[in-house]
Amino acid sequence: MSGIGVLVTGATGTTGSRVTAVARSAGAEVRTASRHNSDVLFDWYAASTWPSALDGCGRVYLVPPPVSTSRP
Repeated sequence: MSGIGVLVTGATGTTGSRVTAVARSAGAEVRTASRHNSDVLFDWYAASTWPSALDGCGRVYLVPPPVSTSRP
């Protein structure tokens, strides 16, 4: 897995943080993404944050936002 760029959304959460740890231990170049405390800003509701988060990544672990009738 060495050299593969992986974007992990929701990286500060339970599953995202675990995926990040496992991918890094396997040698992946991981970029964490969330609205707070991550390598890159990623917000599902702000499409302008998507291109820079995805740049250079060959794989993505997506954690979708909670189902809601309105934006949090």
